[in-house]
Amino acid sequence: MVSRSSRGFVPLTAILELTHRCNEQCVHCYVIKPAGMPPELTTAQWKDILGQLAAAGTIEVTFSGGEVFLRRDLFDILDEARRLHFSIKLSTNATLVGPEEAQRLRDVRPWEIGVSLYAAEASIHDGITLLPGSHERTVAGIERMVAQGIRVKIRSVLMRENLGQEAALAHLAERLGASFAQDPLLTPRSDGSLDNLLHRLDPQQLRRTLEVDADRILGEDNPKKWDAVREDRLHSYMCKAGINFCTIGPQGGVLPCVQFQQEAGNATERPFAQIWKCAPLFQRLRATVNADIAKCRDCELAPLCFRCPGEALLSDGDAFGPSSYACLRAGFLSELREARRTVHPEDQAT
Repeated sequence: MVSRSSRGFVPLTAILELTHRCNEQCVHCYVIKPAGMPPELTTAQWKDILGQLAAAGTIEVTFSGGEVFLRRDLFDILDEARRLHFSIKLSTNATLVGPEEAQRLRDVRPWEIGVSLYAAEASIHDGITLLPGSHERTVAGIERMVAQGIRVKIRSVLMRENLGQEAALAHLAERLGASFAQDPLLTPRSDGSLDNLLHRLDPQQLRRTLEVDADRILGEDNPKKWDAVREDRLHSYMCKAGINFCTIGPQGGVLPCVQFQQEAGNATERPFAQIWKCAPLFQRLRATVNADIAKCRDCELAPLCFRCPGEALLSDGDAFGPSSYACLRAGFLSELREARRTVHPEDQAT
């Protein structure tokens, strides 16, 4: 299904940012909440957009923020998504999930709830969110949802403040009955500010983190497949943004994804299907593969590169250019790969 949607440019999945308001003020957050923000879309407007997405072939929607539970009409919107038979996901910090909210979520039957939790130690988490007591409230919200039989995934951004908490956080997730995922990618702020990158792991911290997780990331090393993997990566789209995936912001702006801060159009001004099919930005994304990026074309690190065009846009100024962060990460992975091959030279002949 994913492959067919990519070939046919069907918007299989969409992230709907219902609001940029949030009760937490996380130090690393990419969302800028300027004073006097434009009004958010109304309940009726979101329901209309859901109908347009369904007609366009979308089958999965993720409701995100900000903090989605700050929308008083959240369950009205979720009920409409359920009526239209979407697979539903939510992203939340769970601090506002009380017993009633957990029960109502059970009735919505979401596929998964992603919860932001940054440390097993409360003081570290609260220091990141700048909301005293947020750790306790988030854990309580997770417990309530799990008790209702809801699938919960704890999602964490690995940064300087919580480095060293990975094992304890994974253990906490297991104890709570939730799955766990963590990523060191930290995206610059949506207004182009790089201030929050001060919280990103420094190069040596990133290398040590990749070294710990190298076996999972690199997998089984088969040199005979290396060139094939490289060719496949170079002739693949930069990512799925604008291919079978998009984001719609709180005021109706249609973007490739939450990191890719360029609007292709506004769903309150033009039909979504028209934007999706005809917007120049989406047309360019569909006409571009990794080999079209000059610096990437002859790069031997292509099989190890996980480049985000949105991050490249915000960090390096060009979504269709190289990403300095991806280059750094791929370089470290290449060093780790060579170190493994030196330790196990028999792999050379595998």
